[in-house]
Amino acid sequence: MTRRAGPILLAALVLLTAACGEEPAGPAGPGDDRAREGPEALWGRTFLSVAVTEDGAERALVEGTRIELSFDDDGRNLGAHAGCNHMGAEVEIDGERLRVGDIAQTLIGCPSDLEEQDRWLDGFLRSDPRWSLAGDALTLTSGGTEIELVDRRAAEPDAPVEGTRWEVTTIVDGEIASSVPAGTAAHVELADGRLTGSGGCNELDGRVTVADRTIEVHELTTTDMACEPDAMTLEQAVLAVLAPGTVGYEVEGPVLTLTHPSGAGLVLRAAGVGRTGASP
Repeated sequence: MTRRAGPILLAALVLLTAACGEEPAGPAGPGDDRAREGPEALWGRTFLSVAVTEDGAERALVEGTRIELSFDDDGRNLGAHAGCNHMGAEVEIDGERLRVGDIAQTLIGCPSDLEEQDRWLDGFLRSDPRWSLAGDALTLTSGGTEIELVDRRAAEPDAPVEGTRWEVTTIVDGEIASSVPAGTAAHVELADGRLTGSGGCNELDGRVTVADRTIEVHELTTTDMACEPDAMTLEQAVLAVLAPGTVGYEVEGPVLTLTHPSGAGLVLRAAGVGRTGASP
């Protein structure tokens, strides 16, 4: 279980990134030759790693992970993720360097290789790396380390809300987020005005209306099985978010975030996509 450490981390927890707004005016899409080299070119964008080298040799990331960096809409905050905990810090972007302030991070327990990768990224960011941007390609360098990244929208287009099997990865309760209990699983699918899936124990079936950024749950029924305590805990969290009423949603790449007006929420990932996305 994790608790928020600074205002940027809630967004990082819920969205797996710290920035998720509209593109700045006049964005450069793939193949756009317009220069976007000023600091403001990074604002409101998320970048995913495609290559990491140290002293000219490839640094292999933990399988199924990649580096994710997000800048908020005014360029004051940086979110980072390397496969385990989410990091957040104030950042000053000048013409040469990302000058990163104190880094706060969540406290999810992870395997030792992921924890080591977190420490490595933390140290890299604290070194105030040099940066350069050409269209969708961002390069960060510090000492002998170089990270090449690409804009998420080019590397990982948003999955469609409807017609995708969404698997629950994180439970959010106000400012607290936690992974689903070990050995449990829940998923939902939205299609043709219906919501189906599993809450972790019982099957779900309901009638919904999907609009822009909201899902109206008109009714929701479940089967009536008794399950192990962890499965029931997950199911209660799912039902708290999908109770009849209006639920907000946002999609970023393969991640769907559902937010109930009560503050309860779920983070879900498109089936078949790794937790952080495998590097190309």
